Amino acid sequence: MTHVPSAGKYRPIGQLLVDLGYLGTEDLKRVLKAQKDEPEGNKRSVGALCVEMGYLSKERLDFILERWGKRLKLGELLVNRGRIAPRDLDWALAEQKKAGGKLGEVLVNMGLIDETALAEVLAEQFDLPSVSLVGMRPRPELGRFINPLYASRYGVVPIGRVGSLLMVATSDPARREVKAELEQSTGLRIEMVVAPMSEVAAFARSLYEFGNADPRAASASSAGGEEKPTVPGMPPPSVESPEELSDRLGRILTDAITQGAGELHIRHDGAIGQTRLRVGSLLRDWTPLGGSPVAARALMRTLKEMAGLDVAEARGTQEGVLVARGAGGGPSDRVALRMTLTSGPEGETAALHFLDESRAVPPLDQIGLRDTVCAELESVLEHAGGVILIAGPKGSGKRTTLRALLGRLVARGKVVDTIEDPILYPIEGVFQAQVDARRGCTYMHHLERILALNPDAVLIDRIGEGALAELAFTGAAGHPLIACTIQASGGAAAAARVLQLGVDPALVASSLRAVLSQRLLRRNCPHCLVTYRPEASVIDDWFTSPPVGQVWWRGRGCERCQGTGFLHRIRVAEFWRPSDDERRWIAQRVEEPILQQRILERIGCHGQDALAHACEGRTTLEEAMRIVPYEEIAFTRSRGPSRPMRVSAAL
Repeated sequence: MTHVPSAGKYRPIGQLLVDLGYLGTEDLKRVLKAQKDEPEGNKRSVGALCVEMGYLSKERLDFILERWGKRLKLGELLVNRGRIAPRDLDWALAEQKKAGGKLGEVLVNMGLIDETALAEVLAEQFDLPSVSLVGMRPRPELGRFINPLYASRYGVVPIGRVGSLLMVATSDPARREVKAELEQSTGLRIEMVVAPMSEVAAFARSLYEFGNADPRAASASSAGGEEKPTVPGMPPPSVESPEELSDRLGRILTDAITQGAGELHIRHDGAIGQTRLRVGSLLRDWTPLGGSPVAARALMRTLKEMAGLDVAEARGTQEGVLVARGAGGGPSDRVALRMTLTSGPEGETAALHFLDESRAVPPLDQIGLRDTVCAELESVLEHAGGVILIAGPKGSGKRTTLRALLGRLVARGKVVDTIEDPILYPIEGVFQAQVDARRGCTYMHHLERILALNPDAVLIDRIGEGALAELAFTGAAGHPLIACTIQASGGAAAAARVLQLGVDPALVASSLRAVLSQRLLRRNCPHCLVTYRPEASVIDDWFTSPPVGQVWWRGRGCERCQGTGFLHRIRVAEFWRPSDDERRWIAQRVEEPILQQRILERIGCHGQDALAHACEGRTTLEEAMRIVPYEEIAFTRSRGPSRPMRVSAAL
């Protein structure tokens, strides 16, 4: 089978689009004829014509050009368009090698091309409009959409707005991440245009110097108002001092820990300030703020500042890690939390996950996996290359399992690097790369550089984009072992998800070493265990006939488990190592249900493991039913638990 991604850079873009299924042979002939009919000296590229003729979107074309290295380089375009001579390009490249910098800037500094011509060619290279900002007047109200420091760093400036569309001029269209960042921060659709560097800089100076760099302040003063304007996402001045807010936060965290909470949720909108605790997997209301929206907003701002998040940002999602002190204030009261901030039409919600720093690298045999699964994982870690996927829904403990694998690799003397967002625990002796898209430090950026260092293993805390998945599976075909998490329900679903991201099936079949799919179940509280009789309908769901002599256990509810009957959680797992036949099926893109049925028949499912835990008294049948998908319950009903049933609990 031909591996299109690696071969794509050696074939014309038209043929590549045919191979990828975007064009038929007759479609390509029509596109080439349209290109031939265009006037000499002004012919558009095949990709641009395909977009115009409706064969694919501009965004998809950009992705293909970047991924398969088909975008013409700046020097080639300048020579092809007659802007510079080939010897001038050689001269400029030699100068760039000595002095560094971007080729365009080197050419301008050497006087081989002017800024206007450079902007026109850059616009052609990235299929963007080219504009001149000379004579265009800045609109002061647009200054609030882009921070002046960001505008200066990335060479961008807002120049117009129509409804939900914001037009932004850039002098460096190669920074493709800027558009996505601006769309996320402004909540508007962004249209990029290319302008000369000096014009962008001059336009930005005029825009941000007008009204003392804050058009909202200028409009407020012109209206004669005395009140300072409110910045979106910023709470009004709090009646509490920073010291009082810090003390309040310390008391809240201490109380939450005392109650055994794993998460603390704080929400504010214009009417209420709501606080909730998650103990085990149950979320319940709590009222340390008394429902005050002012207190909730002030506390939210304090949390943002401590986590290093954007205080003024009230849209989208932000994540960070913060360290706080409990009410005692001593070293033993240090609390580490992972903060996830989300927003919606009703306001913001901060989810604080308490981090147990003593469990930064948990032992693999102590995270709740069966001994047989641990042994198989140990065997996979012996491989020098390949990909291990840790699959499961959100909140199923995938990152904890990833850190347990890291611990085993480090204990074997392996060189291990990680890519994380955010870094939850600093780990001694491990290079941990922090993702920060605002600075261009994306997952792709880090993985490309880490692979060049040739470590023994790379751990990635999530894999959700096509280019990253392609690079991970390509890199793992050689020396490094790559382990990463993925949101998927099981082994077949994880393989299907990788294929949906665009990774070549032959590459997935050859590089995928194993998939560990897992769920978390609430564990019966061992301090208040009592026997009980499940409902007949529950028994019927799990068994073809009621088991004889089986004793069922649950927690009655006590002070230690806050009356829930559950304390801590356990893992149920499905460990899949593809067989030779299954690898062939992946390469042939066999439908997911067929592959899933094969896996069920060969290795079983989560439902069988969950039922075994219930039979042994670690959890209840109802809790297992809450977590396990119904189709797996039906399969378990026909096959029984993964381990022989016992007639008494053994916790």
